[in-house]
Amino acid sequence: MASPLSTTHISRAPGFLLADHTLHIGSVKEADCYGLRKAGLQPAEARAVPAYPYAKEQFHLAAFAGFELVSVATFLLEDQSQDGTYSAVGFSWRLRGMATHPRHRNSGYATAVLEHGVRLLRRRQASLLWANGRSSAIGFYLKHGFIRVGDEQVKPGVQPHYRIERRL
Repeated sequence: MASPLSTTHISRAPGFLLADHTLHIGSVKEADCYGLRKAGLQPAEARAVPAYPYAKEQFHLAAFAGFELVSVATFLLEDQSQDGTYSAVGFSWRLRGMATHPRHRNSGYATAVLEHGVRLLRRRQASLLWANGRSSAIGFYLKHGFIRVGDEQVKPGVQPHYRIERRL
């Protein structure tokens, strides 16, 4: 039987990061996110930089395991609108371009980026975080406090998704 402190026990602990994979989360430039989005959002296309020029305010977060970029997300000040127009007059923020390197999925990195972003949004007095969450990732979002709003959206050229939101 392995002792509770053996490396065998530690390596099987979900989301546990060993010392050589220390997790760092911080702000990055939008361009720093592009390569990971290109790999992590497949088969969807990553938007070229600047991806969200309409946003009045935005910030980009990244998680690094050691020196490797493993997960990214962008947060935009953007009120929800059903007609495709965007207005940034309220306290709603939109999550866009969340991607994790395929080799590092289910390691807790996306959770760390999302929750760090939520903490920053709360400091900004945000009331809502919303997104168009891919149907293939809906379990992740539901696990992190989002709710589905409406039915699954299936549109040509866009991954099937749900409108999701999380009160802050």
